[in-house]
Amino acid sequence: MRKQIPYILFLLAAVCILSSCTPAEFDKPLSDGKDAVIDRDLIGMWKGEKDDVDCYLVFGASDETKQMDLICVGNEKGKGADAMTFTAFPTYSKKNRYLNIRKAVQISPENFGDNKIKYSDTYHIAKYEIHRNNLKLWYLDDDAVNEAIKKGMLQGTLNGQKGTLADSTENILKFLDNTDKCGEYEVFAYFGEFKRGN
Repeated sequence: MRKQIPYILFLLAAVCILSSCTPAEFDKPLSDGKDAVIDRDLIGMWKGEKDDVDCYLVFGASDETKQMDLICVGNEKGKGADAMTFTAFPTYSKKNRYLNIRKAVQISPENFGDNKIKYSDTYHIAKYEIHRNNLKLWYLDDDAVNEAIKKGMLQGTLNGQKGTLADSTENILKFLDNTDKCGEYEVFAYFGEFKRGN
């Protein structure tokens, strides 16, 4: 797990500019992407707003790869738009639905939309809920995970402000499902609500 602040994420990372929280980053997902079941409730366009930034999330899916494409666009009033591309797949627990997200680190017009796009080797984890046409998103906070390592709630090592988890995915999921706060930190920081677009 490493600290890293991209400009837009769920736009799960635009929130990093707007708050002191940092999304946690992991070397492995919560489940095996090869066995993923696409959440078709997510497919389509969603629109939200955060501190004068219009946020658009567009989800697509590939039945062949069992991965979901995610394009995030943030349009800050008077400053123009930024966009990022991600790949994602869901993990379902008994209590929650999560997304394992990797951002594109190399993309150009000639390979946009094909498998030549290169994605990060690390994952961001988000929790989400869908009620009719409303999507709520939370991102897993780095400080809470580091605190869990310090308290022995999760196995891992700390190197300064950076933590590396060494626990099993089963234990991590159990922690995420059953822990709201770790010390002073919310395990999942609320990002916002999106409405399904036309």
